[in-house]
Amino acid sequence: MSKGAVLIVSWHFYPSPEVGAKRPSETAIHLARLGYDVTVLRARDREFAGRPDPDALDGLDIVSVVIPR
Repeated sequence: MSKGAVLIVSWHFYPSPEVGAKRPSETAIHLARLGYDVTVLRARDREFAGRPDPDALDGLDIVSVVIPR
């Protein structure tokens, strides 16, 4: 049973290589492990189209929005 829902809006999120991606990614993973339903809305550069490792982000719903040029 879920403890509640959390929405995280982050410009950089895993698997982004940017330094700013680490903290929101770890926070989202931690909240999911605590039993929260976590949805992440993240920006995605056109050049960076990688998919996250599903095992690392189990329990997260990630929505990627392409950044217009």
